[in-house]
Formats: sequence, structure tokens, C-alpha cells
Amino acid sequence: MTVKLALYGAGGRMGLAIARLAASDDNFSLVGAIDHHGSPNLGRDLGELAGVGTLGVAIDADVTGGLLGADVVIDFSIAPAFDTILHAATTAKVPLVSGTTRLTEASQQKLAQAATKIPLLWAPNMSVGVQVLAQLVRQAVGQLGLGYDVEIVEAHHNRKADAPSGTATFLQEAAQSVREGLRPVHGREGQVGARSPDEIGLHAVRG
Repeated sequence: MTVKLALYGAGGRMGLAIARLAASDDNFSLVGAIDHHGSPNLGRDLGELAGVGTLGVAIDADVTGGLLGADVVIDFSIAPAFDTILHAATTAKVPLVSGTTRLTEASQQKLAQAATKIPLLWAPNMSVGVQVLAQLVRQAVGQLGLGYDVEIVEAHHNRKADAPSGTATFLQEAAQSVREGLRPVHGREGQVGARSPDEIGLHAVRG
């Protein structure tokens, strides 16, 4: 059976990567492509934008229309746009897969409520390796104890829009789940003095 996909955030790096993968696999077909109002990609064919030839799917800003006929919608957008696709998918009863990061507490609550109504998968990083890494972080921080400091240094390409990344924040939360009182420190500069044991340093490299 062919799985019919709709993409939300279709014009972004991940959206186009998924479009290329779906176009190369006979088990999937693209039926909808949604991007934000004002996107320069509106009206363009998704396949042409992704470099895989014409697919007959134009990128549109109409969220509801973009979900028509879809078996599942895949979301790689930004946090301010997340509630829109969550509401639309829940209303249309379309399962949702999302990798959007830096969600607000209110959005996370809506996410939990939506998961009782539609099939839903959300993760700040879809890599199995990162899920294992988070388990290792919890194990290391919990077993090593207060005599060891926790620092996270993450590197991404120069087009990465957020810092720290969702993955770095995911690992931060993993450490905080087993050591109470850890507070994030985003970089250091000047005469900051000795490192406090309750710090968890987060440092973002971009290039």
C-alpha cells in the first residue's frame, strides 16, 4: 500500500530532504506541501524545488487544503508554526510526525492532548543513536555524581537557526532528569570565576 504524505515546512532543508526520499521510494507518494505565508517557494512544484523533477505538488500556505488525502503529515517547521499544524492534523484526524524543536510549555501540553486523539510521534532528534546517547548521559551523570561537571558542546552548519539545538537541549534535559538543580549556562566570557557545581554549560559551534 502506498503511503500518502503531506509535508509541513516543505520548503526547508529537512522538508526537501524528505521530499527527495519519498520521490525515490514507490511505497510513498507526496500529496501535499505546506510552507509559511510569505515563503518565496509558494506556488513552486515541490519536486522541482527538491531537484527530483516535477511531482505535480505545488507548495501552498493553506494548511487544511494541504492535508487533504494524506495518510500522515510530516512536520519539520519552527516552534511558532507548530500549533497550527497540530490543530489542523487533530481536526482532520491525520496522524502527525514532528521533529520541530524548542516548543513552549503550552505547545507541549497541546501535544500531549493531541496524542490522545491521533497517532502522533514527536522527537527533538529522530536519530536512534541520539536516543541511546540520552540514555548514556542519564546513566553517566547519575552514577558519576557531584564530583563530575556536565558540559555540552554541539556543532551545526552555519544555516542552523536556533541555538542551542533541539538535540543539545534534549541532552541537557536528560542530565537534569538525574541531577536536580543543574542550571544552564550558555557560554562564558570574562572573569567569571570558578565553575559552580550546579552549572551545565551549553556551547554552540556554527560553521
